[in-house]
Amino acid sequence: MASGKADTISPDNRGPLLNLATWICLVSMCIIVILKLWSKLFKIHQLQLDDYLITGATIFGVVQGILSSVQVAAGLGKHMVDVSKNEKIELQKTTYAAQLLYVITLYLSRLAVFRFLRLLAAEQRRRRVVLLGTVSACVCGAVMAVILIFRCSPPKTWALFSNKCIDLVRFWEAEGIIGMLQDAFLAIVPVYLLHNVHLPWHKKAYVMGSFMVRLVTFPLIILRLVSIMNASTNDPVYSLFMPSLYTEIHMCISVIATCVPFLKPFTDSLQTGLLTSDLRTITAANSSYGNWVRMRALGKDTPHSSSQKKAYGKPKLRDDTLSTQRTTDIHSTPRDQIHGDNISRGTSEEGLVIQQTTTMTVETHSLKE
Repeated sequence: MASGKADTISPDNRGPLLNLATWICLVSMCIIVILKLWSKLFKIHQLQLDDYLITGATIFGVVQGILSSVQVAAGLGKHMVDVSKNEKIELQKTTYAAQLLYVITLYLSRLAVFRFLRLLAAEQRRRRVVLLGTVSACVCGAVMAVILIFRCSPPKTWALFSNKCIDLVRFWEAEGIIGMLQDAFLAIVPVYLLHNVHLPWHKKAYVMGSFMVRLVTFPLIILRLVSIMNASTNDPVYSLFMPSLYTEIHMCISVIATCVPFLKPFTDSLQTGLLTSDLRTITAANSSYGNWVRMRALGKDTPHSSSQKKAYGKPKLRDDTLSTQRTTDIHSTPRDQIHGDNISRGTSEEGLVIQQTTTMTVETHSLKE
């Protein structure tokens, strides 16, 4: 009977509600991540860095959710007087770890989007913009994690209910503002990267909108910050419920929003050349055939496409023989050795280069009278 009462949601015991919301969010998050990975495997038959980042974020998120259940078992959502001393210690330790994993999950999910944007940025100027955002996310994530690790005086850095910790309200306010700025960057930059892509406007808006889904995290961040500021220091175990609830929902929604642009309905709206991000069309820049292939890969028609096709058509010579040889060499080349006209792009991790050469040989034989 005692166990049944402990699991009953009531005004004095709100913990079970956190358990329910946490596992609903975690299951939804895992389903969307699996669909994202399946979509990538279906398209290019391999996983890439963004997939590993979002997988890592999911793993950390699931562990964070498990710790949330441990928090509830330790008394989260109850009044301070109803929680034993040992339960308070366990609650502080699990809250310490859960908050750290929450920040790690958020920044891994953001880095996955930055990685995808890096692959969409074709021009060097646009790549610098994405690189700037990536570096800022890495730096901010590392700084936030270090601060959380040492938020309270050692050796009891987990003692959140003591008076030996930093001002956590100010910390979470700063973290929330920085998070909203980064999410806004991730929602707006795709518009800059894709505005001149050769796509119908309705498909272009469809893809851009998939990145703007991240903006739904703004209300959750604001609600979380308000609940933290309104938390009572006299009854922290009970007051920790609302911030923990918004933390779980925000973390899962952030991961789900990261996966949306990778899902098959959205990736189908992009050209194959953008989706198969580890390979792009590479041709000789000084050849007419190379220029034609490059323009076609971008979805554009060349000014003299019809005349070029005629020029490369089979010559109507009564006594001539036409032989065409096309060779494709695939080899690994360090990125710093890739330059000039011989390349358009290789994979960022392995430096894979595809060099395509077209040779046309025409042999003429005179007819004997």
